[in-house]
Amino acid sequence: MEQLEAHGPDLQIALRKVQIHGFERVIQHTRSTVMLMEPPDSPRAPTRVWCLFEGNATLRYGGQLEGILSSQRQSKLQ
Repeated sequence: MEQLEAHGPDLQIALRKVQIHGFERVIQHTRSTVMLMEPPDSPRAPTRVWCLFEGNATLRYGGQLEGILSSQRQSKLQ
């Protein structure tokens, strides 16, 4: 990491863009993303930037975004 810092912020930004593009390609090919919506009264996934990025990329590429509860929580609802 120190070697990257020596080249300055422009290189660091460029490398992050390459990494993000790679993640988007993976998401594009999976076609589906599942978010665990726990706890139900205040799910954590929609508050996390990375989860929002994944959900957004999934929808942009025509994939399906699904929110689920844990199996234990689901059984309590039945």
